[in-house]
This record gives sequence, structure tokens and C-alpha cells, in this order.
Amino acid sequence: MQLTRVFGVLLATITLTACLNSTTIVKVKPDGSGTVEQTTLVNTAALKGMMGGAGNKQADGPTINREDLERTAARMGTGVRLVSADKITGDNGFEGTKAIFSFDDINQIQISQDPNMSGGTSGRLSSEPTADDPEKFKLTRSGGTSTLTIN
Repeated sequence: MQLTRVFGVLLATITLTACLNSTTIVKVKPDGSGTVEQTTLVNTAALKGMMGGAGNKQADGPTINREDLERTAARMGTGVRLVSADKITGDNGFEGTKAIFSFDDINQIQISQDPNMSGGTSGRLSSEPTADDPEKFKLTRSGGTSTLTIN
């Protein structure tokens, strides 16, 4: 019985690693303002298979929830705004969301390494930074040279 459980956990771990693809790109202008582009893709074909087929509503793929993305912007820091959110389709059955946020000052934001985009508190995926994982930025200018430090 315990061998079956271990096998099940191992199988789920291997399967789930191929289900999620997340990318965060931070673009900073010389004045310290810029954009954050978060793309999260889910392998909906694998998700449907694991969740019981196409009849399962949760297996139909990600949806855009603007309220969750607005909360994500607020959690990133002062002056962060949601610019756009689009549903996208990738290769091999991947579907997801591409959200673009703008900010006024890179020194005021933090980005979580958590690959989940939704800012919801309903037990779903969340990008809220924890004390252990936010990336913080510091832009300093000295005599014509700018240095961006990522902590």
C-alpha cells in the first residue's frame, strides 16, 4: 500500500513538472520606470487528462481574472498598474495568460519567483510574495553610469 502511494506521488510530480511554464521579464528605462511582463502557460491537455477529461470545468484551462491581476499589481509595490491581460496559446496544448504591468520606480517594486499569476485568495494560484522569495530591485545612478542590483 505504501509503495503505491510513493509511486502515485512520484508520478504526479513528474507529470506536473511538464504542466506549467512561467516567464517574467522586467524592462527598465533609464529613468527607473518600466514594465513587468508575466506569462504563465498551462498544459491544458495534460491537465484535462489528470482531472478527468474535458467534462471537468477546472480542466478547461486558465481564465483571465482582472481582479486577481489588479491584486497582483498592488502586491508588486507602489505605483504598479495592470496595463493589459491577454489569453494566449502556446505550442503543444499550452494555454495561458500574458499580463503586462507598468511601474514608475523600479526601487519600489518586488517580484515573486512563484510562477503563479493569479493574485486571488481563494486557494487558487497566487503570486503574492512571501518573506522568503521576493526579488527586490535597487537602481543607483552615479556620474552617467546606472547600476541595477537585484536582491
